[in-house]
Amino acid sequence: PSPSPSPSPSPPDPNPASCKKFGCGMFVSGQACQCDPNCGDYGDCCSDKGKECDGVPSPSPSPSPSPSGPMCATLGCGYTSGSSCQCDPACTSYGDCCTDYSSTCASGGGGGTGGPSPPPSSGSCQQFGCVYKNGNSCQCDKNCKDYGDCCSDISTTCPA
Repeated sequence: PSPSPSPSPSPPDPNPASCKKFGCGMFVSGQACQCDPNCGDYGDCCSDKGKECDGVPSPSPSPSPSPSGPMCATLGCGYTSGSSCQCDPACTSYGDCCTDYSSTCASGGGGGTGGPSPPPSSGSCQQFGCVYKNGNSCQCDKNCKDYGDCCSDISTTCPA
């Protein structure tokens, strides 16, 4: 009897580097090709990336940083020592206003443009902090004496 034919070996994989083998989503240094979201920018995508990875979620990006540094909404309206931007009226002269200065602090900044200030007794520096904040019934910054809108507890709560 003749010997039975042995099974022929599988043909070699024409593309041994593939997303089917590597998986999708992450860059892996040293791989012959990549299956990450940026491989197109670098021209090193595996040939089967579209077929294997379309619809596969990419790893979540890191959260974006807050818009261009400090903001008056968090700093409060007034001068903040050591800050890269400021939220006081002088910042317009120095050119160092925070990006939200106009919308947060500039209108009604104690100059009488917003009508008469409410009586100082309706708020306190202990409540508001030692800063100017548009809309407060009284103010606790270094300029409130000039504008006559200091809270009654400014000298005890916000020493100069």
